[in-house]
Amino acid sequence: DSKFSAGFLGSFEHPLAMKFVNFHSTHVSAGADTLTGKLSDAHQGIISNRENWDGITFLTESQRQAFVERFGGQGNTVVISNPVDGPAVIPEFAKRDRSKVLHVGRFTKGKNVSEVIEIVRGVASGGTAVRLDLIGEGEQHKDLEDLVRDLGMRDLVRFRGHIDTVEEELATAR
Repeated sequence: DSKFSAGFLGSFEHPLAMKFVNFHSTHVSAGADTLTGKLSDAHQGIISNRENWDGITFLTESQRQAFVERFGGQGNTVVISNPVDGPAVIPEFAKRDRSKVLHVGRFTKGKNVSEVIEIVRGVASGGTAVRLDLIGEGEQHKDLEDLVRDLGMRDLVRFRGHIDTVEEELATAR
């Protein structure tokens, strides 16, 4: 299960149950060094009780390796990457829309979507043609819409919601 249920499941015991926790991101605060940086609040409890888990899964080998280097050779770590295959052929860069920027993910505090909006604002203020498509949903949706309105960016930012064509959108964006 995820970090949100890990507090309960970390102490759960049953002879027929196996417990796995999934790290969807690195174990340190945003931007911190993986070997020395402050642990993310959400992961501290999991890490301090890591021996209570039958398995700890990571999305990438580099995330797993950073964890093992910092906390020791855990035999219970494994990589299970996102179950999405990339395109067989990557579209030619020159043929992509140079103004199209995408953010795909949940609209939550940890995803820093407001920072993406601010970056696009900075790029646009420098005279570069840019358009941001926000693909996803989440608890910060209204706050993000308010931010876009307050910054006068309605013509630069589109809220697309959940779509089934993410692969096609990624293939046409720079």
